[in-house]
Amino acid sequence: MSARSILVSAAIIAVVGAPVGAATDSTTTTSTTIAAGAFAPSAPTLTKVVPEHSGFIMFFTPPKHRGSSPITTYQYSLTGGVTWVNRPTGTTGTSISMMGLPQHTSYALSVRAISAAGAGAASNIIHASTTR
Repeated sequence: MSARSILVSAAIIAVVGAPVGAATDSTTTTSTTIAAGAFAPSAPTLTKVVPEHSGFIMFFTPPKHRGSSPITTYQYSLTGGVTWVNRPTGTTGTSISMMGLPQHTSYALSVRAISAAGAGAASNIIHASTTR
């Protein structure tokens, strides 16, 4: 373990069906090493959404703070951040094209940056509908 790591341990004790406060011999210990000072990127800003026949082109500005690691890709959401879609790794341009979506459907669009430290904060949401 390096000086820039933190060791986190937790003991979990559980006995199914045992009365509260009953003695038990069942103990599980889990340890995880987390890099100290690692943090994900801040939120990008979704600036414009251009509706297309069966999709959108989203334009955004990168996060002001990339976090503790370089941004490797972006994810986008059509559901206001409920679910996320991976963009191909290594594509870090400031537009995302999404095609093949059902026509006349409303979406809540958002984007977030991804780095080795994890998923960053979600951008603002822009509501848009696909055209016919």
